[in-house]
This record gives sequence, structure tokens and C-alpha cells, in this order.
Amino acid sequence: MTRSILRTVYGLACIAVFAAGVALVVGGCNAWRDWLGPNRLIVPLWVDRPATAQLFYDQGQGIRAEDCASVSLPGGGTALHELAFPVPRAALRELRFDPMIAVGKFTIGAPRLESASGRVIARFPLTAVVPRQQIAGWQREGDRWLGTTETEANDPQLTFGLGGPLRVGSPRIPWIELLFLLAAGGAWGWLRRRKALRGWRFLPAAEARLAVVRGWITDPARGGWLAGPGRLMMGPGSLLTGAVLVAALQLWLLWPLHRVMDWPLWDETNYAARGLAWATHGGSLDALNTSPLYVVMYAGLSWLGDVGSMVCAQHYVVPLTATVLLYFILARWWRSPMAATAAALLWAMSSFQLEWPILVYQAAWLWFLAAVLTADRWPLAALGFALLAACVRQEYQFTAMALLAWHGWRAWRQKYSWRDWLGRGGRWPGWAVLAAAVWAGVVFVLLRTDLSMRHSDERLWFAFEQHYAARAASLGEVKGLNPWLDYKMVTRHDFPGANSLSAAWRVNAAGVKHHLIYNLTHFGGELASLWRCAPGLRPAAWALLAAALLAMAGRRAARTPASGGERPGDSRSASAVLAASALLAVAPGLIVLAKESYLLALVPGVFGAVALLWSRATRGTVAWRAGLGVAALGLLTLGVVMLIRAPQPFEPGDRPRPVAETVAELEKIWPTTGREALLGVAAISYAQYLGEDRCQAIEALTGVSNQSGEDVPIERVLAETKPLAVLVTADWRASQRFDGAKLARLLAAPEWTVRTVPAGQLYVRTGR
Repeated sequence: MTRSILRTVYGLACIAVFAAGVALVVGGCNAWRDWLGPNRLIVPLWVDRPATAQLFYDQGQGIRAEDCASVSLPGGGTALHELAFPVPRAALRELRFDPMIAVGKFTIGAPRLESASGRVIARFPLTAVVPRQQIAGWQREGDRWLGTTETEANDPQLTFGLGGPLRVGSPRIPWIELLFLLAAGGAWGWLRRRKALRGWRFLPAAEARLAVVRGWITDPARGGWLAGPGRLMMGPGSLLTGAVLVAALQLWLLWPLHRVMDWPLWDETNYAARGLAWATHGGSLDALNTSPLYVVMYAGLSWLGDVGSMVCAQHYVVPLTATVLLYFILARWWRSPMAATAAALLWAMSSFQLEWPILVYQAAWLWFLAAVLTADRWPLAALGFALLAACVRQEYQFTAMALLAWHGWRAWRQKYSWRDWLGRGGRWPGWAVLAAAVWAGVVFVLLRTDLSMRHSDERLWFAFEQHYAARAASLGEVKGLNPWLDYKMVTRHDFPGANSLSAAWRVNAAGVKHHLIYNLTHFGGELASLWRCAPGLRPAAWALLAAALLAMAGRRAARTPASGGERPGDSRSASAVLAASALLAVAPGLIVLAKESYLLALVPGVFGAVALLWSRATRGTVAWRAGLGVAALGLLTLGVVMLIRAPQPFEPGDRPRPVAETVAELEKIWPTTGREALLGVAAISYAQYLGEDRCQAIEALTGVSNQSGEDVPIERVLAETKPLAVLVTADWRASQRFDGAKLARLLAAPEWTVRTVPAGQLYVRTGR
């Protein structure tokens, strides 16, 4: 065998070993996912109107209400929706399926059982789908059944014939992949010992043959990710590549959120409604502690026309922008676009990033990230970004003060000129435009904002009351109430007569200390929970974490040239100080409660601290940095592939949308002219979705959303407001102040008719 053929075969063996290793990792991850479960029963279904399908399963104790999985789906169209119902990995004895809970038509195909990784465990024949009750029409058409419910059906049911206990399915152990890896590895080892290959390396030879690819990979001028002997360098091409990859995959994870995510209540709808009103009528943006800049951000989405669409759009804009900014910060700090890409994607897959319904915290964090990114090079613009963050969440004023103090000290030590405040390293006219634009935004918001700080004490006390009650309820210290609605019952008992935090300290210092100690002891756990991965994405997260660590270990950080009187060691000092000053921003939140959203500002600092410790631990231990870079690139590729193949967090039909569907039901009965009243808990949010020009909100309970005053008897509220509809939700029923018997008497027929809606029960006044 000639030397060239031997080297070609050796190269193929290297590729085979890498491919076998990737296949083994993927197979092992899928086996682990299947073992953790749950399985998924896939049911193809079409309904003629929006409905919630339910699957009941018997684990040996009969059909029970608690053994149920529900999926909402839109009505109409022509295509069948493949609904995925999570079921336990157990030998189920019976499956009952409710396609809807009302009168209608539906079409159903043959179900199948899949493992968590998507491997088919069992397929049901179409004949296994059998009507059970309240089914009037049942006709087969090809590979599906056409069903029609009875005219007064309220619980139509089907059953899936099992013919025995439903199979559980065993995780597939990747034996074939392992054997292939051993065979490829044996061939590689045998070839490696051949005399013709001694001293020969596959990677340099391959790079020499692939000059174009090598130019992109190894040339810093072209922005490659691998430069020289394994150095991970910076460059415009690599930065752009990472940014595009991060943005595309973040959008992939979020899509189609607007069709799947339920609409939030309370805070987020309030910001959106304020933004829509301000875009329409102008005027003041209210007090500084009511997030005026976030209202402006929503006003920019007012062209969408309604609050629901604005909220959904904001759930794309804010997380996507924040993740890209975080990527740029990490790339600058670490001098490794590959490591930054892996870490940013790790953050993009977190449950907090994807699922958090109140985005005001992330909106403030977005401006804070912009300040961190610009702090080292453009001091004046960075200070403006920090102030813009404070215009969303007031606690960021402390980070702005820290940044001003740091640059003031450096200006005194290094004798800043006015150009140094605009930008470090030349091009000052361009940096002047950037600073002017940022500060114009600051002035624009502040001129339309009430800076008197009125009601600050009341808002702090309101937040403390709610979170104090929520903590007490979570620990079992209080029971039988809804802490978010009945919090005053708790605080009036523990802090009688108090109406501020200082008064609470005077009345019951031990109670305040108990709350603060709880917050401090749970601080670390809540901070770590920010990185909790979204379900189904954990294998990809582990691959990306390993890629980030290998890329950081394999890099050789380049020194930033000194410019503008700046020492090389100071090139990242301002951003590091600003990231560390986030401790000042989260301190007020620890008085209220240690929870993820209040600790968000610490994320860049945690990333930076971990990278610093890791680089110190791995210094001097890397013999072949190019090998680590290639391994990191392989793991990054593997993580991206696993991420794309995993179930999307927002899969159509995989979660209920009670608020959005209830708004759709209200739209059907609500007049297009005039302004009728809606009574209920969170009525203000439903009114904002319907349009406050059409719907007047009457809150059923006081003390909600910082309302003051005592509860008014419900009969008096009904008599004075004469609402068109009363919405009784689960939150209202969970309150100690809910009197179901009295409400049933007041909303009795024939004056009222009741219908079931996804959020609860809707009572509608007749004759209106």
C-alpha cells in the first residue's frame, strides 16, 4: 500500500472515529432521556372549534382526575394536529381520550407511543380507537375517523384499545455505535503504528490541502475561530458568525411562541396597555419607579394594534436582543467567539430565558448589558445605557453610580481629555454621535417622567407584603389562602398597623429578620436556578457546557493594545467593575425576596468569574491547544445538532392557553360599541386585551395590584357596577375572601347564564 493511500485511509479512519464518537454520545444522551421519561402519546386530531383535549390513563388505580394530561388546540383548518400527551413510563391498563368538552365535530387518526427522544415504542391500529360515550356519528374515511358528538354533549369520550398493558419501552443502549467506535478506533491504532505514518499528522496535512477552508479557519484577518496552533482569536468574521448562530438558534427556541404561550396577566399587560395608550395619546410616562422606558419600548410595538400581539412580539424582541448582547460581552472578555457562542446558547436554552412571563426584568437587563459592552471603550455612552437601565428598573441606578465613580477615578489618575470620555482609541466624531444618541434617549425619557419618587415607599411595602406572604405560604406557615391576593391577611397578623418597611421593623423586627435570613440563605440556589435548562434540552446543554470549557482552556488570550493612555491590563476593567456592581442592584431585591428575576443582573459577572477561575485552573496544562479547539468545535456542533433535533420548547398544541382562549370567548359576547363592565380577579388584564375603550374592569377583590381600601360586599359591587359578565377563575376561588355559595345565589338564572371557559366560569347577564 503506497504512502498516499495509507494516509488517505488514515484520514478516513480519523473521521470515522470522530463520527462514531458523536453517534455514541447522541445515542447515550437519547437513552438517558428515554430512561428519565416521560413517554409521549401522539394523537393526530382535528376539531371544528378551539378545544382542550384530555387523555386519562389507568396506572392500576382506575381512571382518576389526577392521572390526566391536557393539550389545547385551535379549531378549524384542514390539517390534523399531532398532539403530544406526556404519560408515565408505566404499564398503563386503560387509556380514555376526550377530544373536547362540548358539542362539535372532530377527526382523529391512529395514535402512537413514543419515547422522550422520539423513538416509536408502539403504534395503535386505527381500529383501536373506539367511541365510548356521547358520540352520535362515527365514520371511517381513509386513515382517520370522522366523529360527531351528541347534540347536548358535555363530555364526549373515546377509548384506545390496548389488548393488554401498554408497553413501556426500554431505553436503546447504543451497542452498535460502541462497536463501530471500537472497530474504527482499532483501525486507527493499527494504521497509526505503520512506518509510513510516523511523525505524520492528519490535521496539518488536511489543512494544507484545504487552503480555502484553512484560510477562513486560521487567518485572524478573516476572523477565523482557530488561528495558529490552536489560538482562539478575535476577528470580525468569527464575531459575526457567532452572533448569527446565537440569534438564529435563540429564535428557533422561541418560535412559535406567539401561537403557544399563554398571555400573561397583571404587570406585562399593564406595561403593554400603557405603551399603546402613550403611543396614541402621548403625555406623561408616570413616575420613574413605574418603568417609563419599558412603556416606550412597548409603544414602539404599538403598530401591531392590540395588547396581545404586542406582548407576544416583546417576548421575541427582548430575549433575542439580550442573548446577542451577552454573546458579544463574553466574546470580548474571553477573546474566544467559540466559547462565547457555546455559553450564550447555554443561556438561550434556560427556562428563565424562554418561559419567564414578566419581561420588565430582562428589559432592564438588556440596557445594562449594553452598558457593560460599551463601558471600556465608550464611557459616556455606557453611562447613558446604565441610566436607561435605571429607567426600566430603578435599582440599576446603583450600577450607574459605580460606573461614574470608576471612570471619574480613572479620569483623575490618567487625566482624561474630553475625547477620552467619548471613546478610547480614536474616531471620536463617530463616538460623539453614539454618545449623543444615547443621551438624547435618556433626556427624552426623563423629561416625560415624574422624578419626584412619589409612592416609592408604598410600592416597596406592597412588594414586601406580597412576597412575605408568598414565602410564608411556600413554607407552610400559612395555609388555605392565595398569598398573591390575601397577602394583607398575613402581614396584618404579623405586622399589625404597619404601612411601611420601617414600621414593620419597629412592630416585629424578628419577623423581618426571619424573612431576610430566608432570602440570604436561598440566594445561591436561586441564582443557580437561572441556568436551569428547559425540559428536553439537557443533553444539548451538557455538550455546549463542555464546548465552552474546552474552548476557554484552549485559547491563548491576546493582549489588547494600549490606546488613549490606557494600560493593556485596563482594557476590560470598566466592564468588570460594572458587572461586579450588579451586587448593588440586586441588594434591594433581597429585602423583598430572593428570586431569579431579581438576581438577573449578576449573570454576566458569574460568567466572567467562572471563566477567570477556569483559566487559572487550566493554565499551563494545555499541550495541544489546536486539539482542544477542534474538540470544542466538535462539541459545539454536536450541541447545536442536538438542540435542533430536540423537541422545541414551544411546540404547537403542547400546553394550555386559558387566558388567550378566554379572551377569545369574551370577544364573541362583547359588544363592539359602548363600554360594558367585566367583574373578576385580574379583570383589568382581560379588559386591556379586549380594549379598555370597550371594557371597564371591576376588580373583585381590593388589595390587588397595590389597590387600597377595604373589600366591598359582592352584592353591592354587582348593584353599583351592573357588569355584563362575571369571570370566576381558580385564583379567585383560592382566596379566603371567595364566598361560592353567596356568588351562586347572586348569579342565579334566569338573570344570569353560565358557561365554562378555559380560565374558569363565565356568568353573562341576560337581556343585554
